[in-house]
Amino acid sequence: MDIFNIPVVLGTARQGRFSEYVARFVHQKFTEHDGIDSKLIDIRDHTYTITTPPWGVGGANEKKTQWKEIIENADALVIVTPEYNHGYPGELKLLLDSLYDEYEKKPVALCGVSAGGLGGAHVVEHLKQVLIEFKMVPIRNAVYFSNVKDLFTENGTIKDASYGERIDEMLKELLWYAQALKDGRKNK
Repeated sequence: MDIFNIPVVLGTARQGRFSEYVARFVHQKFTEHDGIDSKLIDIRDHTYTITTPPWGVGGANEKKTQWKEIIENADALVIVTPEYNHGYPGELKLLLDSLYDEYEKKPVALCGVSAGGLGGAHVVEHLKQVLIEFKMVPIRNAVYFSNVKDLFTENGTIKDASYGERIDEMLKELLWYAQALKDGRKNK
């Protein structure tokens, strides 16, 4: 049985971020499954203050090297991102733009987060276009965390158990693509 390395990326560094509850919940659900090695990646640990191009202008730095290793070792990726005015956080864009070739043919699942009722639907659709440009494969089954301020208790426990089922469905699709694309990358 293959073991799949699937990091969960918390894509915002904002203070008071409710997305952290979502990322922890998603990560916990992934760690409950056999055959998955998952780490929670906090963008705060990889934040850039300037655009770091993938072609290496300005030399290597420790944050870029760590991110590159994470992506090179990943079989798939999950990005948890809040929606800020129909877009995603600038620090997530800076992080993603720091690499290019390393993303090719890797599946990615998205979890949108918002204080409103759409659960980050706009950011998920917007981010899919960017990920396709990186030659990634965004899967169809995104999970939308609506009304996030009311969705979790003060200690970070989710109140709506149906989100566990949604994550399971997303994971099922992600694992299918992870296997197919892992095999395809071997035969490249």
